[in-house]
Amino acid sequence: MDVVFGGRPLYYADESIPYPNKYLDHYSHSKAIAEQEVIAANDSSGFLTCSMRATGIYGPGDNVRFPTVITALRTENPSRMGDGSARVSNVYVDKCAHAHILAADMLEKGSALEGQCYFITDH
Repeated sequence: MDVVFGGRPLYYADESIPYPNKYLDHYSHSKAIAEQEVIAANDSSGFLTCSMRATGIYGPGDNVRFPTVITALRTENPSRMGDGSARVSNVYVDKCAHAHILAADMLEKGSALEGQCYFITDH
């Protein structure tokens, strides 16, 4: 979702959401540029592309995303950012891999995938 995140909450966002005018960091901006290049490379000569926009990926061996949250929750006074209304989409690593396999299998001339972007989430 970094490619479309410009600092405002994305509630029920779908693939039609435009790229923001300004990014919060160079990382997100560079991902958006790369995605646009991939989509632009899709052409009628047989080179087919699509972009898979994975949200926060988690799974076995994750030592960054959820362990940090679990450790914070186990403290006596877990910190809280904001008012607690924020929501974050994630995707389990196996689901993410499965989505990529399906895309590779189904990407063909005239398919719904050709030249498109798709979010991958657990929902």
